[in-house]
Amino acid sequence: MVIGSGLRAPPSTLGSMAKTKTPESMPPSKGKEKVDCSKKRKVVFEDVPASSPPPPPQPACTSIPLTEAATSEAIPTDKGDELFALLDQLPEKVGMSAAFIDRFTSDEGWERMKRRSAKVAFGSAMKMLANTAAAAVLMHDPILESLEKAEKLDEVTQAFENSEKAWEEERANFLLEKQQMLEDLSRERLAKENSEERVKELEKVVSEYPDRMREATNEAVHNAIEEFKTTEVRELEEKASDIASSTIIYNIFCEHPDFDFSILGEDVVELVESWKADTGKTGDEGGASPSE
Repeated sequence: MVIGSGLRAPPSTLGSMAKTKTPESMPPSKGKEKVDCSKKRKVVFEDVPASSPPPPPQPACTSIPLTEAATSEAIPTDKGDELFALLDQLPEKVGMSAAFIDRFTSDEGWERMKRRSAKVAFGSAMKMLANTAAAAVLMHDPILESLEKAEKLDEVTQAFENSEKAWEEERANFLLEKQQMLEDLSRERLAKENSEERVKELEKVVSEYPDRMREATNEAVHNAIEEFKTTEVRELEEKASDIASSTIIYNIFCEHPDFDFSILGEDVVELVESWKADTGKTGDEGGASPSE
């Protein structure tokens, strides 16, 4: 039996100690000391009345549930299967049997423990404490490893959710562009069908009324020619008339410089004056007079 060392004693140690240390093998003592021991032993068992429910033992209720509470808060319920499986292995890791644990966790086991001697109960409690400490030491690294795995799993899950969200956005954009392209294609197809129907109608009209189409074509050509005559030809005639008039006036200016051009209008007088100015500049530069 080891107290506070964190090591586990063999299961048969406490029983052998209880069997070997009998009143015959113990040294004789005074009667007063025997009375005191019996009183102390009696007080220990009178602290727990038979009618009241047995209080839960401290090692079984404080150490392991606190470990589970500390770890269950850090790990989500859907990721704690591995951690709970490791916690379930605590009794097996430290060599505690189900019957031994049942002494402290069930009502029947507690009643049986009360019927035993104080030394056996104390030894069992100390063994439970030592085994619990050993279990905590043994399960420390696996629990930390499980917590690290849970954190890594959270990171991987978050990255996967982000990538999935980005993929959903790209897919939505692609579907929107595809829908727009299909709508544009349908509109173009509809416009093409309307144009083809219009061409077919015109071809049908042309085939049914060839004479009428010929007359309409001739009429359109005649109207175009008449419009050309009324606009373009008239402008050309006016330009030709202006050119001819200018040529005649220029010849008169050259042959008869003293002719009175005021009778032909102000436009002609201005035109003659411009010619005189141009002729004067040319004479000054070449040294010849306009009459020459």
